Amino acid sequence: MTRTWCVSASIVVLLMAEGSAQGPQLPPLMQAPPKPLVASAKPVRSCESLASVALPNTTIESATVDAANPSICRVAAITTHPPAGDDVQIWIAIPTSNWNGRYLGRGGG
Repeated sequence: MTRTWCVSASIVVLLMAEGSAQGPQLPPLMQAPPKPLVASAKPVRSCESLASVALPNTTIESATVDAANPSICRVAAITTHPPAGDDVQIWIAIPTSNWNGRYLGRGGG
């Protein structure tokens, strides 16, 4: 069985900004963007180097800077859940700079 999961905080921001000439419309409970959890966070490694990270039951297929949005590193991987023998395709968009230390995960399954 193969499932696809998409994880990206940047997509949420783009969708919120799509219908507005004034910029993103925030949900009622979030009238202002959250304060950064980590001040001045800087990457500790390059986007491309993430392709060589070893994780249990996971194969990282690619890690590249997104051509459409160079401030995002897109990592694609396949993970399994032994002994089920399934393949789960995942991708994550990681900010290459100015990350606020927060993470939003979305998926299906």
